Amino acid sequence: MVTPVSCSHVDGVRVYQADLPGVCCGTLVFGVGMRDEPVTLSGITHLMEHLLFRLLEPISIEHSAVVSDNSLTVYASGSPEEVGQFFSDFTRAVPRLGEVTEQDLKFEKRIISIEQPNYFTESSAGLLTYRYGVHGVGLANFGAPSTIDMTVQEVIDWAARWLRGENATIAFSRTLPATLDLSLPRGPVAHREQPKGLLETPAIVASAKGGVAVSLLVPRHDVNLLQIALSHELFISLRHRRGLIYDVETFTTPIDGKLSELVFVLDPTINHVDTTVRVVAETLKQIAAAGFSEEAVDSARIHGTAQAQRTFAGLDYLDRLAEDSLRGWPTRSPEQKEKDAAGVTSEKLTKVLSGSAASAIIAYDEAASLRKKTLKTLALTVTSFTPWTPVDNALLMPAGRTAKSKWHAKDGKGTLIVTETALFNIETAGTRKILFEDIVMAGDRACGCLTLVDHRGQSIEFQADDWKRLKSLKRRMIEILDPALVRTFPKH
Repeated sequence: MVTPVSCSHVDGVRVYQADLPGVCCGTLVFGVGMRDEPVTLSGITHLMEHLLFRLLEPISIEHSAVVSDNSLTVYASGSPEEVGQFFSDFTRAVPRLGEVTEQDLKFEKRIISIEQPNYFTESSAGLLTYRYGVHGVGLANFGAPSTIDMTVQEVIDWAARWLRGENATIAFSRTLPATLDLSLPRGPVAHREQPKGLLETPAIVASAKGGVAVSLLVPRHDVNLLQIALSHELFISLRHRRGLIYDVETFTTPIDGKLSELVFVLDPTINHVDTTVRVVAETLKQIAAAGFSEEAVDSARIHGTAQAQRTFAGLDYLDRLAEDSLRGWPTRSPEQKEKDAAGVTSEKLTKVLSGSAASAIIAYDEAASLRKKTLKTLALTVTSFTPWTPVDNALLMPAGRTAKSKWHAKDGKGTLIVTETALFNIETAGTRKILFEDIVMAGDRACGCLTLVDHRGQSIEFQADDWKRLKSLKRRMIEILDPALVRTFPKH
């Protein structure tokens, strides 16, 4: 049965409406998410959401909100009038952000630190960061340690840029109430940065995260069925046959209107990381050569059909329409998805996988070592995710410096030299450098530590336990860097 959806406008805001069974559900979507934030303001959309709700509390209606890589999405359910009133109140709160006090700001920052402690404290590069750096979608789930340093004025400016009628949509599962008021500020949508790949693929990356993960770029309309089928094959190969893992977790992230990232997260013990990486590579090659098994295709057909027919499929479709339309992306209906599932074959799935193979990134726990046999199977060189680069040319070595420009490691195994353009680390094994022009954020922690993040999302932290005279080292680097790049981070 085709899901009938009408499209209209209320106060310049696009509204998608369908008469669906059950309680009235509404979704208010703003086209701003983690991918739109500069790295120095990573997390500001989440902070803005918290402050808007603080202006509205107490709230009686059932509600929630999520900041994703693509959007700020607010949900509510109740009677049509109750949902409409809640959204009217929410949009009226936008120009009231100036009423937020410093006490309110401090309070909500503390709530966020409880909600997402690691995200609030640390930057953490993931697969999208490896692929795109700290730009656009590469910032998804990167972390937001500069949240503690953000001001009310920065939040007001961010809202003025993104929370506009032209950058908002609503999905509504019942007839719209006549009292709905969406009087948002008007103006053109801010420029959005398009992601550009920085990592040459296929690639194998030594990661600070545990376990093993695989990332592929897949056509958006094929990603769901490939996710189901390939998850089945990996589960059978890694758990059922070899007992290397407990489970296969999967995630998808839209990159643009045509591509999505498809991720498989595997949980081997540290002793089984090497074998897991090798078996993953062999499994992918085997499927590309011989095709998906009949069981994997059946799994894709059965699960795909069930997802398209589930009770909330129509409501999910409304929400996806609302979000995708803000970026000009197409949305597949439940009927299209059901047709895709019914027509799935091994040949179709294998073609999609083969077409995506060149985009593959395999990340593994850097605490594990990969054997020569595994590296031979991969036919790849391991990429270490670090901002340090080797200095091979003696002419590029820093000239002699005074004692005040040198900082020594407490274990006696390294010396740092700071010039106007770079930081050098001289060790017995060789000399490495970090160019200051590559740094996009510096985190000044109250505990005395300093974190440097480069444009690829690679980071390094200097701690008092490791370096003598750390205070003067930190002070010297902060003097050299652009002040706009220096943010306060939470202390450890």
